[in-house]
Amino acid sequence: MPATLLAMGRDNGDAARIARRTAEVRQMWANAVEKMWRDPEAAAMILSHTNGVGIVEEKNHRDERYKKLYVYVDDSIVLTELNALRERIKLLFLAEFNEDVQEFEIRISRGARKKDRPYKEEEPPPYIDKTPAKPLSAEEMEEVERRVASIENDSVRKSIRKAMIADLQWKKGQNEKNDR
Repeated sequence: MPATLLAMGRDNGDAARIARRTAEVRQMWANAVEKMWRDPEAAAMILSHTNGVGIVEEKNHRDERYKKLYVYVDDSIVLTELNALRERIKLLFLAEFNEDVQEFEIRISRGARKKDRPYKEEEPPPYIDKTPAKPLSAEEMEEVERRVASIENDSVRKSIRKAMIADLQWKKGQNEKNDR
C-alpha cells in the first residue's frame, strides 16, 4: 500500500471499496427491476419507491457465510409486489450477476431513510419550461437577418442574432404547445 494511503489511514481505501460496491449493487438492482418488470413505467415505479439496497455477507448458526440482499422501500404495495417475486429475484441475481443470494429481506423504510431516493429522477422546478424549441423557417430566418443587418458591431450583431433566433424558436414551440 502506498505511504500516502497509509498516512491517511486504511479507512479511505475501505470507504472507496464500499462506495464502489454500493454503486455496483444499486446498478444490479436497477437492472434486475428492469428485467423483472419489462414495462418501463412499472419498473420506474418500483425503483422510485426503493430507498436503499445492499448485499451483505452474514454467518449462520454453523458459522457458514452467506449473502443476504436487503431492499428498503417506502410503500407497502411495492413491498408486497417484491415479496411475491422474491425467489425469482434471487434466481435473477444468480443468473445475471453471479451473486448467490440465499436470503432476500424487504423492509419498509422509516424516518429520514424514507427521503432517500437513489433511483428517482429529479423533477425540474415548476418555473423551468420544458417546451422544446421549434426550428425557424427560411422566411423567418431571412426576417432575422434583415433586422440585424443594420447593426454595425460584428460581435453585437452576432449576439443579437443568436438571441433573436433562440427567442423566436422558443415562442414558436410555445405557440405549438398552446394550440394543442
